[in-house]
Amino acid sequence: MKTVYTFIKFLIVILSLSPAFAQVQVGAWQIHEGNEGIIEFNTPDMEARIAAFDQAKIPAKSDTKWELAKTQSDGTVDYPDLGRNVKKCAQQLDFTYFQTSVFIPKNVDLKTFTVSYDMADDGARIYFFNSNHKNGGYQPGSDLIGNASKYKEVDLKDQLVKGEENRIVIVQYNQCTNNSIRGVRIKVNSKEVAPAVLPIKFRLHAYSISGNRVETGSDYWMGYDKNAQKKNAGDGNKPYFEGKIVSPKDATVMEFEKIDVDKAKGIIALKLLNSPIPDLYLQVGNDKLLTLYPGTPASGRGHFYVRTPEEKEAGGLNYISLETAGYPANGGWFLRHQGYVLKVTQADANARNDKVYRQDASWLFEPVK
Repeated sequence: MKTVYTFIKFLIVILSLSPAFAQVQVGAWQIHEGNEGIIEFNTPDMEARIAAFDQAKIPAKSDTKWELAKTQSDGTVDYPDLGRNVKKCAQQLDFTYFQTSVFIPKNVDLKTFTVSYDMADDGARIYFFNSNHKNGGYQPGSDLIGNASKYKEVDLKDQLVKGEENRIVIVQYNQCTNNSIRGVRIKVNSKEVAPAVLPIKFRLHAYSISGNRVETGSDYWMGYDKNAQKKNAGDGNKPYFEGKIVSPKDATVMEFEKIDVDKAKGIIALKLLNSPIPDLYLQVGNDKLLTLYPGTPASGRGHFYVRTPEEKEAGGLNYISLETAGYPANGGWFLRHQGYVLKVTQADANARNDKVYRQDASWLFEPVK
């Protein structure tokens, strides 16, 4: 009886502490250069610079032109020079947009939720979207306006909705020479929360199977059958394995190590950690199928860019897509699964209009130790 009583007390303590263990998820920051182009608009004074935000046309969350934003090592957005497209100072506007997704569990004790930027030039404003603000909202006073304006922080605790995905959008504009935004960060209860970033070691979960998504997570992963080794007679009889979608009970789930090939360009290689033979890397074959092939990839066949998920409903919370970097040479080819086979497909307009393609080319990453 004493043992049962002790366990009940322990359980009560754990449950009472659950808000402290609940995690606020922040997706990777994305950047969009805008669809409106250069806008003719005069900004001779502060009143006009505030009114300039009304000229912005925030791209839809699902707009295909969103790309992963450049960040510092701590995950903060950092653009010291966004480019100078404005030709007529104080007479034109050039907008750039940044977005992220935020999920706040219902049991989190949220005292503050702040978004801040260290510097912006010429103007920046923070917007939020959720079920209470379907058309977007912003807090007056959240703007940074002026040449190299320094630091602004806004608390969105009362504007965000727990238990659902909230969208945060920063609208930045250039109206003269310098064009920059730096040090965008999010803090929860005064503690900085880093955006989701692909970890060094991870495995990849299929977003959906045959177009059917399981909200709680299906049991299908990027993997291979270690008992089905093949050999390439035309390349020194090298052994390799075909990549496919697997269930852990039937085959081996791939566990990858992310290898930086060109950090400045964001190009990576994917080395298999749980390999039956040394130095296997995920690579694209001549038939556009994915294999685990030995040897450090020396070409684009085994080089990839980490992209925002092709299926925009994924929301950016630990979801990615992988684009090949150099093979095929004309670009725009994404790693996907089809009929449980891993392959690359070109993401043309027809593909991106196909929900099954978008889901099959989107992956949920899970860190591994």
